[in-house]
Amino acid sequence: MLDRLQARGTLDAGPSPLVAPDHREDGAVQEAFAMTDTTGRASSNHPPVGRRSQAHTPLVRAWIGVALVPVFFFLSFAVQTGIYALTGHDPSAGSVPLAAYLTAALPGLAIVLAPCVAAVVLGRRAVRSGVPAGLLPQVVAALLAVGAVVLTVVNR
Repeated sequence: MLDRLQARGTLDAGPSPLVAPDHREDGAVQEAFAMTDTTGRASSNHPPVGRRSQAHTPLVRAWIGVALVPVFFFLSFAVQTGIYALTGHDPSAGSVPLAAYLTAALPGLAIVLAPCVAAVVLGRRAVRSGVPAGLLPQVVAALLAVGAVVLTVVNR
């Protein structure tokens, strides 16, 4: 029916109300109105909100991972100090045996690398989902991870 009205010129192209019956449970009929765009044009050039937010979620989480690196660095320092204390060695007093060093350094390194690895993985996931800005948290997290490894090895 809409096509015939548009062909006659009595109905212009654009948003138009359509009436559709809505049957309620009690048997009564209620009219429901809906707006449709009969021009065939897309209303916007942007992707749907759900899709856009899903694509940006890994990017946001990657930046959260980068922001958590300093927190995990201090947590790692506390864990390493605690492990040194449990093994009975004081790293500031001088040379520490290799076994005590590895016992403290490996868990500490795992703690500080956890948010770096998460940021790299989530940044890569953001790039794969079409958000090229995901490359920046990847690079920052990788540089922070290399810095943490270098600090751990140099502190020997």
